[in-house]
Amino acid sequence: MVQATVARDKPIQIRIFPSRLLQPATAEKVLNEIDQVKGVIRMLINGKNLPRKVTCGPGTGAEVNHPERKNNSLEN
Repeated sequence: MVQATVARDKPIQIRIFPSRLLQPATAEKVLNEIDQVKGVIRMLINGKNLPRKVTCGPGTGAEVNHPERKNNSLEN
């Protein structure tokens, strides 16, 4: 649960820089919790995502078929 003190006259912008890859469910949970905080106008999670294709090694160019790959889109 996210708890915050909100300054009513200033909007809040949040940017998160995870030190490792987040699972899609974790990223979704974090964004949904932040969305409950009044006054937040923008949320960003920066970091690498799973590539669509293998970029190095013997499987270079092959599609990455990871079970956690998920296209996230936020709707207003």
